[in-house]
Amino acid sequence: MEAQPELTTPRLRLRARTLADVEAIMAMDADPEVRRYLGPVDPDEHRAHVTRRIVDRVPDIWAVERRTAPGLIGLCSIAPRPDGKGKQINWRLARSAWGWGLATEAAAAVLRHALADPAAYGPLVAIIHPDNAASIAVARRLGMQPVGEGHFYGGHRILYGLAPDP
Repeated sequence: MEAQPELTTPRLRLRARTLADVEAIMAMDADPEVRRYLGPVDPDEHRAHVTRRIVDRVPDIWAVERRTAPGLIGLCSIAPRPDGKGKQINWRLARSAWGWGLATEAAAAVLRHALADPAAYGPLVAIIHPDNAASIAVARRLGMQPVGEGHFYGGHRILYGLAPDP
């Protein structure tokens, strides 16, 4: 398996996750505001799931950290869509990292990575709860617009995709 590519932005480093990140991921995902539109997780099952995916080196999941202060502040990933119709881009940051444009910066880096290899990733969508104004704003700043909707993750969601070139 190819090594996870490291991605950098002016303020961020996106790198492969390690077992040292498990506690930061658990703390982030224990915050009800972080999970507000995702739903809660069982801590024991979630810890086992996160650990297994790190050990198995599941690709295309980046730990997000500030370049000036290492330590996980979020995750950004490309994953199969639950309906099997392509792939989705995801982002999630600890509440302490909200409000600084870091989710947009991280997601833009991952999106550029995916666009550089369309054969591997194809068109991506972001699947967003309709009340999640912050993630909708990130998607729009990435140049995404609503391209559909459906029932995902236990409820109604809007799919955001890149606007086709004119």
